[in-house]
Amino acid sequence: DFGIREAFPAAERKTIAIKNGWVDRQAENEYHVSCLAIGDRWTIGVMARYEINKGYTYGADICEKVGEQLRVS
Repeated sequence: DFGIREAFPAAERKTIAIKNGWVDRQAENEYHVSCLAIGDRWTIGVMARYEINKGYTYGADICEKVGEQLRVS
């Protein structure tokens, strides 16, 4: 459990469906992280590609930050 849902208060997280995934593309020296979150009246999707040495938590943090930015809008 990581990403977009982490940007919401704990009580609200229970109502948000998620699907997260990651894969390390060693041949390309990249990580690919995808996060999807679905609320009652909204959907947020994030896809990130970056250098493999940053690890998957770097992508998870990107997803959470996008959630934070969209939540306050």
